[in-house]
Amino acid sequence: MPLIQVNLPYHPDSARLFEKIHQLPGAVFLDSCAQHNEQGRYDILASLPYIQLEGFSHYTLISTQGSTLKTPLPPFDVLKSTLIQESEKFNNEALAALPFSGGAIGQFSYELNHAHLLKNAPATNKALMHVGFYDVFIIVDHQEKTSAIYSINRSAEPKLQQIQTLIKQSKRDESFKLHSPFKNNITANRYNKDFLSIQEFILSGDCYQINYTQRFETRYSGNPWLAYKKLREQSPAPFSAYINSNKNAILSHSPEQFLQLKETHITSKPIKGTRARKADIKADELEKNALLNSKKDQAENLMIVDLIRNDISRSAKVGSVKVPHLFALKSFANVHHLVSTVTAELAENRHAVDLFQDSFPGGSITGAPKIRAMEIINELEEVSRDIYCGSIAYFSFNGNMDSSITIRTLLCEHDDENSGNIYCWGGGGIIVDSKVEEEYQESIDKVSNLLQALEREFIKTE
Repeated sequence: MPLIQVNLPYHPDSARLFEKIHQLPGAVFLDSCAQHNEQGRYDILASLPYIQLEGFSHYTLISTQGSTLKTPLPPFDVLKSTLIQESEKFNNEALAALPFSGGAIGQFSYELNHAHLLKNAPATNKALMHVGFYDVFIIVDHQEKTSAIYSINRSAEPKLQQIQTLIKQSKRDESFKLHSPFKNNITANRYNKDFLSIQEFILSGDCYQINYTQRFETRYSGNPWLAYKKLREQSPAPFSAYINSNKNAILSHSPEQFLQLKETHITSKPIKGTRARKADIKADELEKNALLNSKKDQAENLMIVDLIRNDISRSAKVGSVKVPHLFALKSFANVHHLVSTVTAELAENRHAVDLFQDSFPGGSITGAPKIRAMEIINELEEVSRDIYCGSIAYFSFNGNMDSSITIRTLLCEHDDENSGNIYCWGGGGIIVDSKVEEEYQESIDKVSNLLQALEREFIKTE
């Protein structure tokens, strides 16, 4: 198929570019926050997908050009078959060096795998997977300081022209506000009760670790993109993303990579172990050292590394799974984390979707062993996690894949065009020697900088 490339003026902040197209249907911004993060290189921007998949527990909807087909096939099967079919049409050698050469970008809710992983999975009418297939997209390369819009489909020229026109226009005046401060759904007493239940499960041998979560929520009005921009200033993260759909907006500021596939090389960087940042430099240094030397946090991290090694091995060449980095310290705007690295090589008979499905949801946000941990989470947590602890991912026609664990992520669910509920979740891994007060506070610390930033900026006093 013909390839069209239109070079655009480069700017180190890709949000200025996405702002022009963020309200288009299916607009997605995979945001490395490169201006704040030296490891960030590429940003991927796209909109106007030509195929859309909505995955439910036991069926999938496939929408193309105004028509929708319902198939009983499960979401991952449809995603894989559609990727294989479309890759044959659109894989272009001229784009092979790019991280994304056209393909699928989407959101995967934590509960997506419940139907076949858990015996008593809760029923839901919500779509658990939203994926768009894109034949027009923008790649910003912060290393080479280039920006370009690509079209890989002859029939996509009207979309290309529409996006080019919007990029040249001035931005519109928009607003966003919160109606009240965020409230959590779990009191300290309820957290203590569930914490004791988790300890009983651990002591009885059901599990070694449970990632337990609470949800924060309030009402909002206006355009969530303004909230994303504010949080991006407050807490830039290397796996940030903004997704606009007709039913919700996702504002993700995740520091955690789930799975990356580049050619045949697999990488995962699980996070487990947290300390809150301190304003005082000396106090902050003490927190770093305390985390690096914490046997408890190292034990938590190691449990998850072992779990992820097992998940990845299902799709990897035998003997290729390695752990080149264990317990590395990474510092972010509000917390320090322990981050390990797991690598492997993809087996010849396996696909990127197989790798993703075999490991989903990520072990760093379930606990160990994974299946029993998820059953206990379902028993204790009264509200669904939705996009939290799920993933945002792309699957490129050139075979590349990258994905995040959607922690530090907010979900805006629209009641109508301009208002709805906004949700945020915070949690942490509980093991046998965890202390309830510390775990409860950690679940708040992880998201407090996000929630407080929104409250300061967007709660207007009359």
